[in-house]
Amino acid sequence: MGRFPKCIPVCMVWLALLSMPLAQAQAVKPMGNKVADRVTLGDWAIDRTEVTMGQFDRYVRATGTVTRAEKEGGGFEYGAGWERRPGWSWRFPDGRSDGVPVNTDFPAVHLDFAEAQAYCHWAGGRLPTGAEWQKAGFTELRDAPPAPWVKGRTYPWSTGDSPQGANTSDADPWPRAAPAGATRQGVNGLYDMGPMCGSGPPTHGAANAELWAVLGGTAPST
Repeated sequence: MGRFPKCIPVCMVWLALLSMPLAQAQAVKPMGNKVADRVTLGDWAIDRTEVTMGQFDRYVRATGTVTRAEKEGGGFEYGAGWERRPGWSWRFPDGRSDGVPVNTDFPAVHLDFAEAQAYCHWAGGRLPTGAEWQKAGFTELRDAPPAPWVKGRTYPWSTGDSPQGANTSDADPWPRAAPAGATRQGVNGLYDMGPMCGSGPPTHGAANAELWAVLGGTAPST
């Protein structure tokens, strides 16, 4: 039986990893609720994990951003097609508004493509292209990778030869999303390049189609 990323609530896109030129990455100070850890892949670098809710919260506090999901009353989840979930936003990914604290190490979701781009620009980077994501997520590029990784080898899964340890539709410790860095470390020392969350842009523009095809994403009609 095939293994697939869990159906996780999204407002069209989960916030992908931040990428930037190497010299720029070395100059940028880490942000967020944890120390950012970037992996160098040739002449550019990429964050080891997804952008977290804690990191996105800092951006919101600095810019006053109100996301589309918040403005429109909630994000979307794929049920019988794309269905809006009232109250679901990056602050409360599953609509939990009962005062229970949300783990800010979870990936930032319920964000559209423009919002993801704006965050990355503010943080001094950009979203990776589809080709960059595919290469970073499945082809081992490190000069001296630890065992069992082999430099230059392209793996069938972002976690290596099997999806074991990833957040999939099979039984695992995470009913829905997993905190950033909690799953098995994969190719190039990255996490959740499978990806973990369902994803897709607000529209299917040709400029972004390559990335979302790599992610296996879909989007609600707009």
